Amino acid sequence: MNRYFPLVVTILVSIETCEILINNPFTCEEIVASLKYHNEVRNNVSLGKTILNPAKNMWQLKWDKKLEEMAQNFVKKCEFKHNDNRPIDAGENLAMKAFPNSLKSLDPVEMMDMWYTEYYNYGRKNGTTAHFTQLIWGSTKFVGCGIAHFLDKAGNPSYPYHTMLVCNYRPAGNLAGAHMYDKFLNGSKSCDVGVSSQLYKGLCAHDEEHAKSGDTCS
Repeated sequence: MNRYFPLVVTILVSIETCEILINNPFTCEEIVASLKYHNEVRNNVSLGKTILNPAKNMWQLKWDKKLEEMAQNFVKKCEFKHNDNRPIDAGENLAMKAFPNSLKSLDPVEMMDMWYTEYYNYGRKNGTTAHFTQLIWGSTKFVGCGIAHFLDKAGNPSYPYHTMLVCNYRPAGNLAGAHMYDKFLNGSKSCDVGVSSQLYKGLCAHDEEHAKSGDTCS
């Protein structure tokens, strides 16, 4: 059994007791899979395939190496808390799992799905939704993620191994007083910004090349 920590809590592991076991940059395959996951979620919302209103002007995300580097550097600290030193225009999602045994490989997309489960809290008074709303924030255009697997030598001996995922977003979502996205109205265009994506009919690509190429690691 694995233990999940999808919510915004603070779990601090001393750098002296944290032994990093895996902290590799995302492979091209992982980048493409991560973009596909994000954009499929966004596309489903934009097209009205959820209980939420359909959207317009929702961007198809592209990968950003600087956001990836920022996330990868932060997960090395073994601190399950938000990075207070990130730029003000960068959003952030966190996820962590605890395991009884060490892992040989990591699955970032599986951890991203923890954020989507907050969708089922939407509209509830006590439900946490901040990770989900960042996932679908309409004006966000870029994402970059980092992941690490480490041993907490001073933690719970039954679950001493942890995998932590951080994704940074730009522009940031979850802005106070702002709407998640523009609502689509009958008769209006899906995209007044960018170019209509050929892969995701509800999303707006950055340019013609992006509209055709879809999710890539370049």
